[in-house]
Amino acid sequence: MEEYSLFLTSQSVEPSTVQTFFIVLWIMMPAYLANTIAVVTGG
Repeated sequence: MEEYSLFLTSQSVEPSTVQTFFIVLWIMMPAYLANTIAVVTGG
């Protein structure tokens, strides 16, 4: 029973962590790409 509840806990925690990671990636990636393109084309 303990293992099952631990499994449920890990399952509920993991998606939110992944979701947060993708949100951060989604926000940061355009700025990162724009900066990289500016460096490549301008430098």
